[in-house]
Amino acid sequence: MKKVKHKILKRCFVFDFFNGFFDEIKKGAFRYQVSSGRQIVVEGYKTVLRIECDNIVLKLGSGELEILGEDLKVKEIGINTIIIDGRIKSINQVGICNEK
Repeated sequence: MKKVKHKILKRCFVFDFFNGFFDEIKKGAFRYQVSSGRQIVVEGYKTVLRIECDNIVLKLGSGELEILGEDLKVKEIGINTIIIDGRIKSINQVGICNEK
């Protein structure tokens, strides 16, 4: 078998999903929960950096959280919590990974 060397620059983890859902994922100082690929709740974000219909980028304490999908809309903003609606395709964390 040929050994493949992966170059990891700034991307820490990528989740692609179409039918399933992620119950709860904890990484560093933030946490997010996805329900059936239609809604994401992010706890521990700092600010919203960019909002487009297929791309929302949130500023975290240690990097950024990029949410890719279709018809994404910010449904609710609370203290340190944001709820985003739409068809979510993938979630990427860009920046420093606080894995312990």
